[in-house]
Amino acid sequence: MKSTRKIDIFTDGASSPKSEHQRYGAGTVCLFTGFRDEPFVVEVGSGCSPGTNNLAELWAIDNGLAVVEDRLSLYRVAESSVRIRVLTDSKYCIQVLKKTFSPPYDSLSDRDRYVFQIQSRVVPGTRFIWVPGHSEFQWNQRADAIAVFCKHAQKVWRAEYPIRSNPPELPDS
Repeated sequence: MKSTRKIDIFTDGASSPKSEHQRYGAGTVCLFTGFRDEPFVVEVGSGCSPGTNNLAELWAIDNGLAVVEDRLSLYRVAESSVRIRVLTDSKYCIQVLKKTFSPPYDSLSDRDRYVFQIQSRVVPGTRFIWVPGHSEFQWNQRADAIAVFCKHAQKVWRAEYPIRSNPPELPDS
């Protein structure tokens, strides 16, 4: 039987050029279908420094999976009854999470921490899908906008709204 409950997690990371003031931001858009009367969106974002774009991408995935954990618990839904997809424009993240790529050692300890945390959150059957960045994928573009906002503002972003509504405006950073 096909699940009517679906979660799509769009993620993106943003980082400033390497400098002593390097910052990064993580943006995540989670689309939930079959949990309420109408589909809804949960957005999260956060900024931090210092860091790399790869860490920001991993951080965005981790944030999305944390939202999923929270919602599955809130709605008392069994993991096996939900179809979950993580859609990212980072081939690096997909390769690292599938353990088929060994990155440079410049940030190994941070990366390993994120990879371990992410893998512990992944619900069995979750699919990781690559989508082209900065393309026609509306929700990937929204995740990118959140990541860029959080990188500049160094703030946390959180919003929830019905999928049929327009996303809330991001404040000036």
